[in-house]
Amino acid sequence: MADQGIWFKLHCSALDDPDLDNLDIANFGRWAKLGAYIKRQGTDGVLTVNAPARALCGMLQVDNFDALKRSIIELPHVHVEEMKERNGQDRSLLISFSNWAKYQGDYSSYRTARYRQRERIKRRGEETRSRRDKIPSPTSPQTSSSDQDWKLGPTIHAALTRTRFVALATDRRFWQAQALACPLTDFSREVVKAEAWCSANPARAPKTSHRRFLANWFAKAQADAEERQ
Repeated sequence: MADQGIWFKLHCSALDDPDLDNLDIANFGRWAKLGAYIKRQGTDGVLTVNAPARALCGMLQVDNFDALKRSIIELPHVHVEEMKERNGQDRSLLISFSNWAKYQGDYSSYRTARYRQRERIKRRGEETRSRRDKIPSPTSPQTSSSDQDWKLGPTIHAALTRTRFVALATDRRFWQAQALACPLTDFSREVVKAEAWCSANPARAPKTSHRRFLANWFAKAQADAEERQ
């Protein structure tokens, strides 16, 4: 399913990227137009294009499918993998953008929810919570002794429902362990980033051990956050 997004975000940091700076203006335009096309037609920064792909060839102003492949390979931060059917005739390209979730993720709904929550807390005279997501810990008064009564934080749950990790939404012990081990980790954002990475790297994505994969992913995010402090 396509992202159905209406914005491709061209960050000002593109002006300082040495790889993009090495492009001539024509290829920089192709890079930007390809990003907008993937935003409209792809999913999480990944798009499969089947030959002869006349619409995309026309958009990037190349003559044919082979020229399309060559032009995209020259673009930085874009990965291209060619696939062929058994008959050797039908061809397609798997195109993926690097750091898609970092630069193109849509977190507006999350920011709106947090703003409304802060306003409610202000009216009630309560303290603003320091963490963006709160997972009930084993000592928290919000934690029920019954697994059936326990509920994951709404922002993390909403993020999980958009990913292949949705089955972990009911795993109380897993999330409590992660909350204790990775207190600086923004779990809802990291779950979305992990899904984007898996979509861009299907051969390396976990098939069964989602707990181990996410635990390692969160541990790396925690280490990065500690380095920034």
